[in-house]
This record gives sequence, C-alpha cells and structure tokens, in this order.
Amino acid sequence: MRIIKSVAFGDWLLFTRSQPLPDFVNDQTHTDDGLMEEAGDGAECLREAKSRIRDILFSFPDGLRMSCLEDHYQMSCNERLPYLSLGFSSVETFVLHLTGDVLQVKYTGEGLKLYPIVPKQPDRPMGQVLYPADAVGPSLSFERVKLPEVPAGKYNLEIFVAEVYHPHKFWFHLVGEEYAEALEKLMDQMEVTYCTALGFKYRMPEATVQVGQVCACPYGEQGYHRAVITDVRPAPEPVKVFYVDYGSVGTVPRSFLRFLPLDFFRLPAQALLGRLANILPAAAEGWTREASKTFLSLVDQNRILYAMVLDRSPSCVSLCLCDTNGSTDLHVNDQLVELGHAVFRNQSMDAAEPAVEEVSRPVPLGPDSSPAAAVQRRPPSPAPLAELWSGHTTPSEIDRLLQETLGAPAASGM
Repeated sequence: MRIIKSVAFGDWLLFTRSQPLPDFVNDQTHTDDGLMEEAGDGAECLREAKSRIRDILFSFPDGLRMSCLEDHYQMSCNERLPYLSLGFSSVETFVLHLTGDVLQVKYTGEGLKLYPIVPKQPDRPMGQVLYPADAVGPSLSFERVKLPEVPAGKYNLEIFVAEVYHPHKFWFHLVGEEYAEALEKLMDQMEVTYCTALGFKYRMPEATVQVGQVCACPYGEQGYHRAVITDVRPAPEPVKVFYVDYGSVGTVPRSFLRFLPLDFFRLPAQALLGRLANILPAAAEGWTREASKTFLSLVDQNRILYAMVLDRSPSCVSLCLCDTNGSTDLHVNDQLVELGHAVFRNQSMDAAEPAVEEVSRPVPLGPDSSPAAAVQRRPPSPAPLAELWSGHTTPSEIDRLLQETLGAPAASGM
C-alpha cells in the first residue's frame, strides 16, 4: 500500500502497490517508498528501528495506536523515530512500509492500531513433541489487565509503582485481591515450580526459542517471572525478553528459559504504563537523570499511592499521584514542579516532547512491605495544582481522515 497527498496540505490518498497513480499525483508529488533501505548506513538504521519497534509493540498485547508510536519510540529509545532520515515524509508512510515483516495495522473503534508480526515458526518434525501438554504454546499471548472505570477528577485508584524510567514512562500495579495480591500468590507458585526439580520439565528446546513465545525466566536474582521473548540472536547469544508483570526489559541466557504452564498464564499481565499528567520537563533537553531519580525517590519502597486518572489511551494512563502515608499529603506531580524538575503544561498523551535521559530501574520490593498488608490510609486532600491543567487526547490527522472516508467503525474489542 502507498499513502500520499495530492498537495502538501491536502487529503491523504491510499493506493495499492499495483494500482497506477493518477496523473495529478505523478505530476505534483513523490511517493513515500523510503529511499535509504539499501544504503549501508540507512540499512543499519532501518534494521535497528525495526528491532526497537518490534520490542515496543510486544509490550502492548492489546495493540498500540499509530498516533502513539512516535511518542513511545522516543520514551523507550531516548531518540526520535528516524522516519525522515530513512526517506519517509510521515510516520504513517513509514509504518505502512513495515507492514510486511514487523507489524500489522488494524482499523478499530479506537482508530488505527499496530500489532507485532510474529515470525513464522519452523516446521516441526513429524512425531516430535516440543511443547509440554500443560504449557503455553506458540500461538498464545497475554491479555493485559484492564484499568477499572473510575469517576474522573477524584483520587479513587490505589496503585504502586513497579518500574521507573522517567516521569513520563513508568509501569504500575493496581492494588487489590484480583491484582497485586493475585500476582504475589502466582509468584510464590512459580518459585515452587521452577526452583525445584519440577522446573526441568519445562526447559525450552532451541527450536522453541522464538520471538513472541511466552515463557518464564529469572529477573536478576529475584526468581522466575512471566515474560515474552522479543528478540532472538543466533545461538548461543542470550535472548531479549519483556517482563509482562513489571514492564522491565532484560537479556537472559537461553539455558534459563522455561515454558510457562497454562495455570500460570491465566492471570492477565499486570503491568500498566503510566505518565504523570500535565507536567513537562523543566530542562530543554528533556527529563534529566536527576529528575528521574527524584521521581523514583517519591514513589519507591513499594508505597501505595492514590491515583487520579486525568486521561487515558489504550496504551497509557495519564495520572496525578498522591502519597498519603505521611502526616501531610504529598502530591507527586506538584512536588516535581516545586523542586524545579518540571513545569505545568496542558498536554495530551500524543504530544511530542524533547528526548529524555532514562533511568531504567525497577522499584525495590521490600520483604516486609507487601501490598497485601497495606494499612488503612486517609483519602488525599483535594485540588493539587497539576489537576487543574487538564488535557485531552486527540486522534491523529490520518485517523480523522480515514474515519471520514470509511465511516465510524463498529464497536470492537481490539
């Protein structure tokens, strides 16, 4: 598929690859085919971008809106999506170029959404059983935990932060019996399974080590966690994985990979992606390491926080956070402004921002600070300053144009 404009600020026009272009298109425009794929530096840049985009999409099993891709690429890779340097005039045309081997595009009730393409598995030799009967096979993927529908403008959601990159990229857990407490019980069961001789039953043969495969693997010295393989290099190189319950990314030796029993697969992936609402980095170059460390210090030690949902998209939640564990309430968004790390700004989750310096660090889970044992806390005091700078997410221009052309889509669960 090719997507072009008849004039610089005109409507988008979509053509199949085999469809001849009208004369007015040939005369006034050029196609967005990407001109640097075969060049040396351009080819390496394209391969790196494809790998990074694939990693990002595997962290969103429910799909990522196309309008959010550029923002998430910047947050995850600490640089802007390089579509211009690769010969494309827009993110949309670059995305369409990747539909053959990296991603697929689906039009849903939430607009255009992107899903990773899982490489085709090699043919299994006849009679060879590679997957245990009670384990997750190659065609399954995790369901993401759903954020409850809560009234806007109130601190009515209890969470704790699991992984911090910077104030506009952190992963959090919901507090409750069906969320954090259920995950804690699951982790205990996984420890019993994988730290005994029973775990050898689930060792993964080399033929099953494939991108997209659900697995279990250690995270440092913290035992086995649920994960998805996101990148595989030639053996014996370690593989890259995404830990679905914490938002962490890591590399793991092949010998440490284990199949995940179906009983451990039923609980939805617990990590939800969040960002602090209505603030921007005070520094022109973006979030500094000091800002990220300060944010980490405000939310670590497994402390339970009250959250106010100000904006949400299928991939990210924009929050105001309040810590009521002390004698006075501490509004996290406001605190970053008061300390000089951020400024207030009316900003939607699709807005561009400067590149950032990330502090990729999981929040430590203390042995005596289980969320299941949380004490009763006061509701937070009202009206933090960040709450007053409310913003709204807007669809991308291509979403709007396609909806006008194709009509409003039917309701979809995708």
